Amino acid sequence: MTKIKVTKVNSHIRFEAENHADTKEVCAGISALLCTLHGAIENCETAYPVYAQLDPGHTVIEYLAQNEVAEWIGYTILIGLMQIELAHKEEVTVTQNIFI
Repeated sequence: MTKIKVTKVNSHIRFEAENHADTKEVCAGISALLCTLHGAIENCETAYPVYAQLDPGHTVIEYLAQNEVAEWIGYTILIGLMQIELAHKEEVTVTQNIFI
């Protein structure tokens, strides 16, 4: 099961994903979203990368969001991850403190 944790403290946003889902399609979906997040942060002038570890089975992406555009990059990816969780509850759990 893939466990995803997303936290936001002030302007600091952190995504962490651990383990693999049971099916390659679910893993691929999660990987695609996290790689998209990484690329978007690298190319957004108001998102400042803090840390990135993109390893199979363990990914951590942290960045500072300096405005709403940079925040919404992370929010959009989080919504995608939550949609995967809804469709595959037996393979993915998402905990977060953004949409409470």
